[in-house]
Amino acid sequence: MQTQTLKTLDQLLFVHLEISCWSGKKTLTPDDLGLDRSQLPPETLISLGDKQLINPDALRAFTAVRGAARRQCLAVGARFMGGYAIPTGKAAALLDRLTALEATYTQAKADFLATYDQALDAWARQQPPEWQKLIREALVPVSYVSGRLDFRVQVARFSLPETVAHPGLATALHGLRDQIFYEIAQDAREALEKSFQGKTEITRRALSPLLAMRDKLEGLVFVHGGFRAVMGEIERLL
Repeated sequence: MQTQTLKTLDQLLFVHLEISCWSGKKTLTPDDLGLDRSQLPPETLISLGDKQLINPDALRAFTAVRGAARRQCLAVGARFMGGYAIPTGKAAALLDRLTALEATYTQAKADFLATYDQALDAWARQQPPEWQKLIREALVPVSYVSGRLDFRVQVARFSLPETVAHPGLATALHGLRDQIFYEIAQDAREALEKSFQGKTEITRRALSPLLAMRDKLEGLVFVHGGFRAVMGEIERLL
């Protein structure tokens, strides 16, 4: 394994998020609609979709936390091998923020499960009477839902010099450079469209995305020296 690859690995922490969010849905069957299965096309050709068992708004807290956790990781690192590559210098602060989000998720889960049965009943009563049985007969117990709501953060770091010398790892790290460039390009395009395009004047708040891009590249500059040129252009723009 090349020396540069080893040096890069030594400065990275790998974070994997396992944040599950129950969909609040269950598969709709022909029996639910009183249809004769023999008269329907095969399931390999067509499906009936899902039935919504609970108000989607009741589940937004979980998807919001999951989205926030992903954004926190992307603010300082980049997608890598199914998770995120994080510079070690910014890992402690990131993990503190993820721990706070986990606490938020855990509290939201406790609140949701405590009122789960009432929420199901309230949602059913909002539907036309002839369709309420689709929800009431779904019988999704709270224990099942509890198992579908989980927040886990897994952290790993390659131990040097014991790291396995396989060329695939060097290839993945080379791809990390391209991934970081791609993510910065996405952020720049979004900032252009939201804060600059078509504007005749801007506020200092519009500069926040540029500052965030610069800080992200600064933390990951050891991955590829070319990041310095991008950082320099951002500084010039600022």
